[in-house]
Amino acid sequence: MNSPQPGSRMKRAGSVRRVTGVSHPTAEGAEKTRTSTTLTVIVPCYNEQYLVATNLARLTILGKSALLNSVKVIVVDDGSRDGTDKVIAQF
Repeated sequence: MNSPQPGSRMKRAGSVRRVTGVSHPTAEGAEKTRTSTTLTVIVPCYNEQYLVATNLARLTILGKSALLNSVKVIVVDDGSRDGTDKVIAQF
């Protein structure tokens, strides 16, 4: 996947949407830089007792990114019966 260039736009569902976290020209032509960027990651899991901790640990690298001010990880356990909920609580 190609990364967007500063000031570029992304088309989505027939509308034009600005890409967050990059500089955008203002009406006066001066550059305006966004100062805070938040990333929310949703992790669905079902009977993933042996994989969920490893996968969540991989997401911790996002917290070290200079581009992100806040990272939120939401884990959705869809009724696991193998102890996935206990592993998530320990993590």
